[in-house]
Amino acid sequence: MTLKTLATQLRISPTRFARESASAWMDKRLLEVESEMLKLALKHGVWNTSEFLRMARKGEADDTADALDDFFKLDALEAERKKLRALKQSV
Repeated sequence: MTLKTLATQLRISPTRFARESASAWMDKRLLEVESEMLKLALKHGVWNTSEFLRMARKGEADDTADALDDFFKLDALEAERKKLRALKQSV
């Protein structure tokens, strides 16, 4: 079923349907991203990559390969969250 067909059946404009659908999808994805970030924060006791780096410099961070993977995951999640927030502002 196409977006236009759905919009017609819901009796709203395709533009409005597309905008609201995109916004809802971004809200859902933002929750998923922030949930993953929270899991990593609780696991390592940091809320962002800056804190992760600060702890590493002080020798307080776990220096295993798993921790390094989590650092890069957190970094990617922070970037995705920033991108989603910016896109939400434009919708």
